[in-house]
Amino acid sequence: MPVPSLSRTVCSQLLSLPLIACRRVLLRQNGTVQMVERVRSVNLYQDDKQPKLRSRHYIYRKIENPIPPPTEIEVLLTDHVDGLGIMGDIVKVPKKMWRNFLYQARLATYPTPENIADLNTEMKAMGDSLNILKKLGKYSRITLQRIRGLNLPVELVPSAKGWTLTKSHIRVALRKVGISATEDSITLPEDPNIHTPGEFIFTLTMNDVVALKVRATLVERPLVFMEETPADRIQVWNNPTVTPDDELSPVIRKFLTTPAIDINAYRQKPPK
Repeated sequence: MPVPSLSRTVCSQLLSLPLIACRRVLLRQNGTVQMVERVRSVNLYQDDKQPKLRSRHYIYRKIENPIPPPTEIEVLLTDHVDGLGIMGDIVKVPKKMWRNFLYQARLATYPTPENIADLNTEMKAMGDSLNILKKLGKYSRITLQRIRGLNLPVELVPSAKGWTLTKSHIRVALRKVGISATEDSITLPEDPNIHTPGEFIFTLTMNDVVALKVRATLVERPLVFMEETPADRIQVWNNPTVTPDDELSPVIRKFLTTPAIDINAYRQKPPK
């Protein structure tokens, strides 16, 4: 099938060259590269003469490009992008994400030596603030913003001998809502001897940098099957925050009050 966007004259001029007149040729048109081959080969000819081309020689079939164009590009992040990286990271992103989102929002630039040097100067001026953000990581803002509105249901089995709240109970309760934490990052309330169901406040420390007060509700686990347990009646997410903004450092306060960027939404559909 002939190539639709290329005239017969252009093909004739290209294929008349001695080096590419035999079988295949790369045709560049409107910034794209198409690789085609003749359906019927050209007869042998002398080097000092041009080949005799008939109409059947102008029929081509398109073949796969052996070197497909890259679909990703390396960019230098100039700000914290949730789920992607922090300031100064060089990451690979799809070209559509770079063109439709990162470039327009001025969150990234080309990793040229000049841009890297300018960004390093800006990062040095930030001092300890940048070190804190590096310790938090690229998923920290989304996680911390969700934790601030958490009301954690903690279930305990009723016992005639009584029970005592431990860090292990809170760690298991956090795992049930999708948060992985170690017992070292959990600080029990001042009076850990809680014996009755109700609300209490504990402290959760993330990466030894940010300590947030978290609301939790202690409930008794039913001994028989119930379609709706007391823990199911608790609103887990989107609750009023316990830690006020005044108790946070200026760096963390600015970091947490900035809306998180849902990078997965831009991977699926670019913004209008």
